[in-house]
Amino acid sequence: MKCLCLIPALLWVTFLSYRAGAQNKRLLDNDSLLKVYLQQQPGGADTGAEAITLFEKGSARLKMRYESYYDLTLKTERYLKINKQQALDLANVSIPYANGLDVDDIDFQSINLVNGEVIREKLRKKDILKERLAGDVKLYKFNFRNIKPGSIIYYAYTYDIRLNYYMGNNLPASWSFQGQYPALESWFELVIPDHVSYRWVAKNVAFARTTPETFNQRDSARLESYNEKRKENTCIWRRHSVPAIKQEDYIRNPDLLTERINLSISVRSPFYNVESRTIPESWAKANELFLYRHPFLGYWAFHLQDTLSTVLDKLNKGWSDNMVMARDIYTFVRDSIGERDKNTNPVSTYWDISPEAVLKNKKGSAMQKNILLTALLRKAGFKSNPILLSTTNGEKIEERYFEMEAINYLISSVKINDKDYLLDASSKYLPFGILKPSCYNGFAWMIDKEGKPLQLDPDSLEERKTTVATITPSPKEGDYHLTIEEKLGNVSAPQMRAALKEDSVAVRKELEEEMSKLSCKSRLKSYKIMNRDLPDTSLRILYDLDMTLDTSGNIIYINPFFKPLFHTNPFSADQRRYPVEFGYAFTYQFILRFRIPDGYEPEDYNNPVQLSLNDYMFYKSLMRYDPADRVLSLSYSLSSKTATVDAASYANLRTFYDRIINEQHKKIALRKTN
Repeated sequence: MKCLCLIPALLWVTFLSYRAGAQNKRLLDNDSLLKVYLQQQPGGADTGAEAITLFEKGSARLKMRYESYYDLTLKTERYLKINKQQALDLANVSIPYANGLDVDDIDFQSINLVNGEVIREKLRKKDILKERLAGDVKLYKFNFRNIKPGSIIYYAYTYDIRLNYYMGNNLPASWSFQGQYPALESWFELVIPDHVSYRWVAKNVAFARTTPETFNQRDSARLESYNEKRKENTCIWRRHSVPAIKQEDYIRNPDLLTERINLSISVRSPFYNVESRTIPESWAKANELFLYRHPFLGYWAFHLQDTLSTVLDKLNKGWSDNMVMARDIYTFVRDSIGERDKNTNPVSTYWDISPEAVLKNKKGSAMQKNILLTALLRKAGFKSNPILLSTTNGEKIEERYFEMEAINYLISSVKINDKDYLLDASSKYLPFGILKPSCYNGFAWMIDKEGKPLQLDPDSLEERKTTVATITPSPKEGDYHLTIEEKLGNVSAPQMRAALKEDSVAVRKELEEEMSKLSCKSRLKSYKIMNRDLPDTSLRILYDLDMTLDTSGNIIYINPFFKPLFHTNPFSADQRRYPVEFGYAFTYQFILRFRIPDGYEPEDYNNPVQLSLNDYMFYKSLMRYDPADRVLSLSYSLSSKTATVDAASYANLRTFYDRIINEQHKKIALRKTN
């Protein structure tokens, strides 16, 4: 589903998020048109879709009350036709609200065709339920009655918000024209006073500026107008015949693939001429105006408090070099400062977020912990800076212009012996110098007096996972002892440690199920997870299994790839619309040593195999036999230099994986020699 979000950007508060909706009121009262929609699928619609949006419209109107005070009205309307049973859940609608975020003008109706007549049924007050979501956030919950395939549901509501422009210079807004179901028409309208400016950018769609006469003739159009009497500017964006977003695997954030617009509205009063309250033209200008000295961003990283010296004195156990010192400081912040309660009011006071306050409370948000880390490193004499970024959970940051609303995360950097390290002390499972994969989302900004742009490319994060297996014969013929050691990499190890903390029983069950999928007949005797609470050391999993081979005949057939990379091709679809996003580069390596039992000799073992895809993805396997030691050795690896494969290369990627699976299904023969 789609949402429109406007928030005071400088306070980093997600002020609201709401579902998008429908057309102008005339359709609701037009029985003849409604009857056509109820009787048949509208032209241009996806006839196989479970539901279709007939018309939706979101609007934002900003009106000045007096001086610097504004009323912001956000309105949503939507007409949705249910085509199939699977879409009946759309009859259940939830609307979030909170203190200062009032919901008004609620109108919910179900529309059906009964004996050739259009019958509307309005929502009753007793059908409205209230539910607390978290903190001050609550939900209105509605359930449409008498909904079946063929029904149309209509809902509309508004949010009324009172704003002071001092609360935050720029209000971000976004509107997605694309969602889970196709839409015949999707509109967004912005109405603002003429002294208020705004900037917008379209994602995955282009809007041509049109006239009133040509506005409805294009599939994507933009119409601007000015009301002299009200001193208001209006802009409407329109999309016609919008396909549904396609659900595909290996996509880090499907919302970033939708057709949408992002806006930044500069909220200021005509009675005050304050340059810093306009939208900065660039990141460098934003850095100059406020990033460096803003209390929620750069200020506390550079204005160092005396308390920090006391912390460093306690940590100093005779530091031998700079790397040891930096690691100790990082470990202290990561392990000693707890996570802030998620229900805590995100708008802190100037002093609440200071390093001194975080140290006193022994709790902090990810941003607060990393600002504390930066401050401690600088107090210790390191060159350290905070870095602003957007994780893959949010919008990608535009390098061309400043986007405060896109920022949702802050990390730290430190230079040691002329080498830069990126640090994130927010998670107890991250080792020094390693970031979460979600942090690698393109453009980022380092805060300093001058500021500096960075590129956090997912290709620069590599997951290296190694598996070593040994098979030795047991005294009983046909029985073998199998040991497996898995060494997890910089991506999988923190994820495994976090999962073990969350639900160790579920993780252990998953590990046991993975061992049950081995290509050989085996029984798991025991396994052990090593270094689970030591994030700066390698996380290893040791398995101990018994394995049985059928020795009744003269030949034993065995698949040496008993732990294949994949059991089935993860790319089973014939076609793909979007790029394949692994999230990081990777190298997976497997090494096997198989002690062949006396009385048998291997034959038909494979020749070396080398496969490649477009010079960035490689598969290699090599099998050798040493008759002196009677050891069959196998090694294979799959590596990718890229974290993303474009959709145009999908067919080749799918074939590449098919060839790997085919290679890993080949068996070798052990023939009796006596």
